[in-house]
Amino acid sequence: MNGGTSLFVLFFLLAVNLSLFTEGMYTDTGGYGYKFWKRCLIHSQFSYWTSLDMAASTISSLSSLAFSSP
Repeated sequence: MNGGTSLFVLFFLLAVNLSLFTEGMYTDTGGYGYKFWKRCLIHSQFSYWTSLDMAASTISSLSSLAFSSP
């Protein structure tokens, strides 16, 4: 992948992650994001900092992959 494609994919995944986080935090009725995070953090209270940590690790691993490939 070239640089432009890598950046596009990176920002797309970031947008998806952020939409899942916000839906999980603000949807009491249980939207897709909330159910998704409830599955990921089973029997655990939803943690904003845990989500940020997961997002940061995902982004760092993706960016290292994106910039290591020519």
